[in-house]
Amino acid sequence: MAAHLYWRINVSADNGGANLSIGDLSLYVAGAASHASTGGTPSASTVNGSQTADKGFDETSSTYWQATTSTGWLRYQYASAVDIAIYGVTSSNQAVNQAPKAWTLEWSDDGSAWTVADTVVGQTNWSTQTQRWYAVGANAGVTASGGKVPDAAPAFTQTPALASLVQQSAKAPATAARTVSGTVTVGGVATGGLLVRAYAKATGEYIGQATSAGDGTYSINCGNVWADVYVIAFDPTTYRAVTYDQIVPG
Repeated sequence: MAAHLYWRINVSADNGGANLSIGDLSLYVAGAASHASTGGTPSASTVNGSQTADKGFDETSSTYWQATTSTGWLRYQYASAVDIAIYGVTSSNQAVNQAPKAWTLEWSDDGSAWTVADTVVGQTNWSTQTQRWYAVGANAGVTASGGKVPDAAPAFTQTPALASLVQQSAKAPATAARTVSGTVTVGGVATGGLLVRAYAKATGEYIGQATSAGDGTYSINCGNVWADVYVIAFDPTTYRAVTYDQIVPG
């Protein structure tokens, strides 16, 4: 993906409500510890009363954007172009039938011509004020049972506050089962005891997992199928994500 000035979620169906609502749309660039939607201009296809577009980007589910219809779009115009890599959709505190069911995440450089970056369908069984996370480009017609990044959360929700994955250069021969391996660091310090999982970039499918060793190292066998994967480090007590990276198995 590349950096663009405009990003939006374009919802084609909610879960049966008369009014679509979204508690929050959290857009993140790769490796960021906070969402990218600051300093720009939010807007929406329609606004129901005081439930304005800016309330869909304030990082709290106690407020929400609401459309006057069951479909619509919520967008953000950035002060400068950004490359969104992962995003979260939070249901509002209204009836769960207002939660989005199917959508595309789209980008534009002029606010007029739009290109689809991600497609998600079948998102049912929401609870109120619930956040689901998605990796851009990993979801080709995602259903509720697959493709979604499970329980992923940005690094700022965790303690310690920031972590990163650093890929190691050593790789298995291309003719053998390939692996992803590296070191998880927290604030620049190698960290053990984190649950590290690999997901196929093309489908979002879970591939395998490992626990980072005391020196922060991990290795996951990815077989000989996947061209590239997302590697996500989880807090093993809460199963919420600390950070992620995109790595090519070798």
